[in-house]
Amino acid sequence: MNERLKQLRLSLNLNQEEFGKWLGISKSGVSDIESGRRKVTEQHIIMLSNHNISEKWLRTGEGEMFVPRSVKDEIGYFVEDLLDYDGEGNPFYDMIIEMMKDYHDLDEKSKKVIRDYFKKVSDGIKKEKD
Repeated sequence: MNERLKQLRLSLNLNQEEFGKWLGISKSGVSDIESGRRKVTEQHIIMLSNHNISEKWLRTGEGEMFVPRSVKDEIGYFVEDLLDYDGEGNPFYDMIIEMMKDYHDLDEKSKKVIRDYFKKVSDGIKKEKD
């Protein structure tokens, strides 16, 4: 399992410090796991499963490294990534929250106008792609 964690980290192009953040451990903790001085824990497996890493692959090496995501999961992942909030501020996150608050305060007629406008824009983008 230790070798698979290293293989995973390298396939994700993460350094040990970045990968450690995924696992909730330090850079030296990742190094200890990769070298076999420390075991992979259940908590590490859970943390990685939250990133769509296959638990079966982690434990046995069988199957694919990554679990395919549904469209809904994919959208959730994109939103989570875009709105990554580290507690120190994220202008994009703050802007989206303010837009949601303002939208919520609108009357139903105004909300419909906004939804219709974005549908028109979306339809235009789809036509351009075709």
